[in-house]
Amino acid sequence: MSRDPGTPRLLRRLNDRAALELLLGDGPLTRAELGERTGLSKVTAGQLLARLEERGLVEVAG
Repeated sequence: MSRDPGTPRLLRRLNDRAALELLLGDGPLTRAELGERTGLSKVTAGQLLARLEERGLVEVAG
């Protein structure tokens, strides 16, 4: 039995959670650092941070 790949919504949620856990554990990271540590592109990391900021979970500095 094969498994379907994750939906875009599910993948976003998983990426958001992984990034939030990194930020909580390691403190402030740049978009580039976050992308590097999660395997996401800098653009995707920026979009992810915007979602987390919109939900009040992170504060973008600088």
